[in-house]
Amino acid sequence: MIGKPEIDVHVCSGKKLSLDLEGEYFIGDSQRKLSGKWQVSILDNKIQVEDDKEVILSSSEIKLIPIGIDCCGFTIYPCNSKKTQAQRKYRGAVLLTFVEGTVQVWNEVDIEWFVTSVLCNKYSEFDSLEFLKLQALIARSSAFILSKDNVSADKQINHESLYNRFSLAPHELKSLYLGVPEKCNEVAHKAVAETEGNILVFDDQVCIVPQTICCGGITEGDIDMKFLNRVCDSDHFTNIDLTQAGYFEQWYYRPIECYCDKDKSKLGSWFDNEIKGISHLFRWTKTLASVEISSVLRNSFDMNIGSVESIDILERGSSGAVLKMRIKGNIESIEMTGADSQAFCEELGLQSSAFLVERKTLNKKLSFVFSGAGTGLGKGICIAGALELAQNKKTAEQILAHYLPLVLVEKQY
Repeated sequence: MIGKPEIDVHVCSGKKLSLDLEGEYFIGDSQRKLSGKWQVSILDNKIQVEDDKEVILSSSEIKLIPIGIDCCGFTIYPCNSKKTQAQRKYRGAVLLTFVEGTVQVWNEVDIEWFVTSVLCNKYSEFDSLEFLKLQALIARSSAFILSKDNVSADKQINHESLYNRFSLAPHELKSLYLGVPEKCNEVAHKAVAETEGNILVFDDQVCIVPQTICCGGITEGDIDMKFLNRVCDSDHFTNIDLTQAGYFEQWYYRPIECYCDKDKSKLGSWFDNEIKGISHLFRWTKTLASVEISSVLRNSFDMNIGSVESIDILERGSSGAVLKMRIKGNIESIEMTGADSQAFCEELGLQSSAFLVERKTLNKKLSFVFSGAGTGLGKGICIAGALELAQNKKTAEQILAHYLPLVLVEKQY
């Protein structure tokens, strides 16, 4: 067993900042305490923290440690602006560092509060305890990796994308941490408390678990993430091989009854609001003109193949996801595979990469009709299915065992 890990989250930076301390904070390891309003600035290449009575200087860093996480908090904002309700409050320690002429402000917070904040932010209105316990396990596992490896959060993630909407991967997690939540979810607090110290492991390694909005009936395996297997999202197991030509069409039109084959409104108003603008998750269609597809290739991938004339599926994964396709234009043909293939689907606005494609002439214009299964990444935990299982009284452990039978829950602290 280890001690409770801490996460460092970058809050802001600037040359002149206002720091409001609620409660008392120790200065580093000393017994000196600070509270109230302070100005933070740079003076002779040193960090300066001052109020009307005292000045504190440091050439490297200043750390302020709260006497208690529940009774203390801080807000920091530019000196030339007034404090507003919109500015966020943080718990935990304040770390001020000096980098290239500016003050960098960090929030050092224990992993349990970090996970609580993430869940309250992401699931502010959700009240399914077992579903939130599952999310706490996934978030804490990613946070555990953050605490060990200091994974950078600089990568910008589009959480509006259907492919990232429910991702809790380490490099995305810090963007979901917003300090003290504007709206606290007591069920989320309970979910974190009841899973405290537990993370997800496979082969003695912490698991970073992907999530998809709706798997479409079968989740995709992953050769690089060996704990991800093809899973049929149903009580009625099917061994249909969707990698074989023609079988995906059969699966698309005649699927078995699946947990995730539900009207999204029946899975709760919170879920319905999260997926606005999408009518159907389990099966969907989208029509795109040839010129629209050509434009995406040209503008997003710097590929000028001319007017798209045909799209052929060359290889599918275990869920029916397209792994390789050939796109023929009137200038040249290209093949797209792997991550490029998925990125192409996302740029086209397709709900998933598992689809059939049919060439049609509509209003005298060449078009392509995409008929797809599922919504999102297609791997790991199926959110729609997990919500249905939770509503049917399944525990977090049972839901985890359904989607990730090789993954174990392990107590770390």
